Formats: sequence, structure tokens, C-alpha cells
Amino acid sequence: MNKYLLVITVLLFTLQSCVKDQTGFEPNSNIPLYTNDILGIIEDESGAPIEGVRVMYDGQEALTDIFGVYQFKNVKVSSDQSFLSIEKTGYFAAGRSFSSVGNGTIKLKNVLLSKTFNHLFDADKGGSISETNFTVLFPANALVDKLTNQAYNGQVKAAIRYINPTSMNALNQMPGTTTGLASTGAVVCLSNFGTIAIELEGIIGIPLKLSPDYTFHLKVDLPSQLTDIATSTSDIWYFDPALGYWRQHNSAALIGNSYEADLNQLNFITIANMTPSKIVSGSIVDDEGRPMPFTSVMLADKSQSFETKTYTDNYGRYSSKIPENLPIDLWINKNNDCESISNQKITIEPINKNTQISDVKFNLNNSKYYKIKGTLVSCSGKNIQSGYAVISTGNGINYILIAKDGKFEGYLYLCNKINEVSLIGINSESNERSITLSIPVSNEVNVGSIIVCKEEKDFVHIQIPQINLDTFAYSSIAFTDGNIKSLEASLPFNASFFGISWSDAGTKGVKIGKYNILPNKGYIALKQKNNIIFYKAISGIIEITEGASSLGKAFKGNFTLELQQDGRMQSTFATGNFKATY
Repeated sequence: MNKYLLVITVLLFTLQSCVKDQTGFEPNSNIPLYTNDILGIIEDESGAPIEGVRVMYDGQEALTDIFGVYQFKNVKVSSDQSFLSIEKTGYFAAGRSFSSVGNGTIKLKNVLLSKTFNHLFDADKGGSISETNFTVLFPANALVDKLTNQAYNGQVKAAIRYINPTSMNALNQMPGTTTGLASTGAVVCLSNFGTIAIELEGIIGIPLKLSPDYTFHLKVDLPSQLTDIATSTSDIWYFDPALGYWRQHNSAALIGNSYEADLNQLNFITIANMTPSKIVSGSIVDDEGRPMPFTSVMLADKSQSFETKTYTDNYGRYSSKIPENLPIDLWINKNNDCESISNQKITIEPINKNTQISDVKFNLNNSKYYKIKGTLVSCSGKNIQSGYAVISTGNGINYILIAKDGKFEGYLYLCNKINEVSLIGINSESNERSITLSIPVSNEVNVGSIIVCKEEKDFVHIQIPQINLDTFAYSSIAFTDGNIKSLEASLPFNASFFGISWSDAGTKGVKIGKYNILPNKGYIALKQKNNIIFYKAISGIIEITEGASSLGKAFKGNFTLELQQDGRMQSTFATGNFKATY
């Protein structure tokens, strides 16, 4: 075993300096490349956008803005597989593997997992860490400094996260995609039984790894939905960001309802069976033959537990690796609450070679097709050269329309019950934003010129460290004068709401000072997945640091709240600051 692990370590080192790796895998330079714009969205686990995420692709870097959006312009993308990497302090590093079917614009999405080093053990004694769904056992004296390879003997901090393969967000949380590189060099599809992310560091933040001479023991519980298709053994894979593939490591045994294995790799690890892969491509159109751009495409074979997800480009085209010789179901916008769309599927007949299939047509039925266009302009009235419009349908579905020379144009697929959307214009270069506009929908809407100006907008900044929340609420901020003052805000793009009230004995204006939050007059409501989690303020203080004596004047301050989630007694604490207009 030690010899085997040593070989792996040496070969991994070799991979970093050679094009060809130990599997015999060598990227094919003859694979066509296309020129694409990349439009990416990065969110946290609650669905809130993450600002300031570092995204790297092909020697270029980009940072996400306040809506979690990043862009790359006129970059080369492989028709087989390309990869971009994603980093932000406080989150596990991630990435996305993707491909192109032609020149155009590609949409990508990632959900980052928060990284909290909340487990401690001594390196010279080893440690056992157990949570719901997994157990990890580290042996004594097994860790080394990741940078120097010197033995580490101090206290160890561990950050560990589990990804349930049956969860709705699993595919967005996993790095890469559901393809792996087998030890033979073959590119395969992975049927996932569970994924775990592990990082270790010393007490002062030194990154750690296992010595090549040691392994740790991993036990991952099998989700009940997969017990009928679980095999007695399955493969262990670790994610290799150098290639953008999962790489075959060793195997795990099914013991009871859990997979167990000894392994040397940290970071992202998945337990999965493999199937030879082939590429399927095509286009998604509606019942009138119109392309459906930036549409979520889900492909799955439940009997093998295989599932993958991609998006159509701006022309409605898609491409994905699927298991060969198996029928595959294809859905679009599976999580959309327009049941007429989300419940539709077609079956792709088994393929044994790379195949382009006929257009996949979906009936809109109880949804409608709308065209919307407009122009983004600066304070001086000039068209913005790099920007986009964010359109929210109010049901958790957001559209992003890229502006070229200030002009944007696109199509919305909306349920019949939706008769109004929200729109915000963004200047990507300056990170400026417009006010929030409410737009009645019709067959075709021209919203005209939208001014995107750098004025300090009213805002509420909310931080809840216990749930790793750090977000801004911008719209619908209101203040009422009188004996009771109230401050409320909403962020319609992730359906989050905030409100607090206090009393200053009926004084006019907003006076500097500290005030207690009135009983049962404070709340924070957050959208998490498909639910609204409500937090009630049981106590709190608001401090007005800059007052306002007359209408139209701004006031500023900060607050601290003790919150309780509905049905739970344990307190959660929130802090924040704000600017509002009296």
C-alpha cells in the first residue's frame, strides 16, 4: 500500500510539469476551439449572490460584482472540455468544467460551500470527526506542512462539508462536472453516491496535507434513495483542478449502508461508479421553433444514479457527456415553478458515439414568451460599454441580459400568473447600479434608457456569521416618522426581507443616539433553497450615528440583533449598518 501511494504522489508531481499524465491521458490539440463570451453566476447555499469572488480562466481573472456575476469576453473554449477555477476566502475553492458548440455566449453557475474550521484535534494523536452522513478518522503523526513537506505536530483545524447527491443543488456545488478520468485514461461519466470536501490547517493557518506514507479512513452514509442501486464496491475519485476532471484513486466497500475507504487525498472526494461516456449535443426550442437561450438542461439516468446539468448558450445550443448505451432523460428548467415546463421531458435513445440529435421541442403551455429590450446609459447619457440587465420574475428565476454598446435584448419565459418583473441595470466596469424598476410584461417591452449612476443608494448591510450570511438589501427601504420609527428593506432577487422598529418618544426627524428594538418589531426573512427562513428579533439595539432633521436628508447607523428562528430556541446574532432617507 505504501509503495502504491508513493507512486501516486510521484506521478501527481509529474503531472504538474508534463502535458501527459500517468494515465496516458493527453489533451487533444485537434479538438475545435470556439470564441465565446462567458457569463457566470456565483451564489452561496441560500441562493444569495457572492461579491468579490476571484474567477480565473485561460490566464485571465475576473471578480464577481454585487449580483455574483462575472464575465470573460472573446475567450477560446474547447468543444470537448474547458475549466475555470473559483476562489474566495471563507469558501471551499471550486471550479466549473464546460464546453462550447460554437461561437456565442455561455452561461455557467456555481454554488460555493462555506468553509468553517470548526473541528480540532492534535496531529500527534490523530482525530476522529463525525457528523450526520460521514465519519473521518485521521491517524497519529500523519500530517505535513503542505508548502514545505515538513512533519506537523501541533493542533489541527479541520473544515469538512458533505454534499448529498440527491439534493437539488448538488450539481451546482460540486467542482468540475460529472465526468472523471479513469486510471486507464478514459473519460467516463460518474454516478455519484456522495461527495465530501476536506481541508486541514495548523492552528495559525498553515495548510496541511497527509504524508504519502499515511492514509485516513472515510465513512460516508448512503442516501436512502440510492440503496436499491448501490453496488458492493464503488470507486473513490478526487478532483484535480489542473485538468478539471475527477481522477480515479482507489475503491470503497459498501458496509451496511455506508461506503468506507482508506485514502490519501484531501479536498473534494466523491464515491461514484463509472460508465464510458459519449458527447450528445443539440438545441432546445419552444413549440414555435424559437431557440431557448440560457436554459437549464438536466440529463439523468436514474437506474444508474447518473445526473448532470448544463445550460444552453445564447442560441439555445447545448452539449454534454452522457453514459453510452443507456437511455437518458432530458428536462429543461426542472426547478421552474411553471409546471408545464418543469414536468416535461424527452428521452434520448442510447448512443455509442458522439451524436448530435434533432432539436428538442418543449411546449410552453401555461407559460408565455416575452421579448424585452432597453439601453443602459451613464449619468452623462452615454451608452455603457460593459454592462447587463438583471431581471427577476419574483419566483426565484433571474435573467441576465448582456448589454453591447449599452443595448440589451432578450426573451423571458414566464408563468401566466406573472404579470410584472423587476429590472436593474448594472455597469460592469464601475460596479454601479440603477434603481429597481417594475416592468409590466407584454409580448414585447422596450424599457427605454435606464440611467446607471454612481450615487450612494440607500442600503441595509446584514451579517450573520453563524450562517455565513453577508448581504446587502437595496430596494424598498422605508422610514415612518412619529413615536415609532421603522426601517425596512428587501432584496427581490433572492426574496430576502428585513425590518426593525424603535421609539424615540415622538421626536421629529431622526436623532443621534442608541435605542432598543421594540418587542416583536424586528425580523429577517431569508430565502434558502425553496423555503423562506424567518428570524424574529427578541432583542436588539439600533444606533443612529448620523441624524436627519428634514425630509429628503440621509441618516445612517448600525444595529445588533438577537434572533430566533421559528420553532427553535437557540439564538442567532446579526449585526449590520445602513443608510436611509428621511
